[in-house]
Amino acid sequence: MKIAYLEAVPLLDYWVGKAQGLQVEIVAPHGAGSEMCVIENGEAFSPSTSWAQGGPIIEREYIDLISDFGRWMARHGKRQDYSRADVSPLVTAMRAYLAWEYGDELPTSAE
Repeated sequence: MKIAYLEAVPLLDYWVGKAQGLQVEIVAPHGAGSEMCVIENGEAFSPSTSWAQGGPIIEREYIDLISDFGRWMARHGKRQDYSRADVSPLVTAMRAYLAWEYGDELPTSAE
């Protein structure tokens, strides 16, 4: 799956967790449509929508954020290219982080 097309849903958060070496899983506590990513202690993990969780990743990884006509792009400090533009700076930043960790596509296995 191409990283550029991951949205702010549990799958993006799941892969960010995997890239950080966390034990993560996607659960649906209230049935279909309530999917969320959780870490090993059962706490919600949502760096693509929570500044408290995504902000430290942006800071630690030196991810640059720029705005262009209401859309955000992000670039990992060690890459030259920017992530696909999105209305959310956190989504683009997490895509940039994953692109640094995995390249343009996610691994075929989460293991």
